[in-house]
Amino acid sequence: MSSVKVVDVIIRKTAEKAELTGEGNMSVSISSPAVIEIQGSAQDVARYVRQGKDLLIYMNDGSV
Repeated sequence: MSSVKVVDVIIRKTAEKAELTGEGNMSVSISSPAVIEIQGSAQDVARYVRQGKDLLIYMNDGSV
């Protein structure tokens, strides 16, 4: 069973922050420059891969 993930999206121009939560795989689409913060530690990340314009982050629990 995957644990709950928390991802913060911060819009650079306005500094507006949105918190997203979910279990398992998550997909975040942005339409303007933003900072994406994944709540976790570097030890939680198994690997990451650039796929076109996407960055896929593979977590140790099996989620992407």
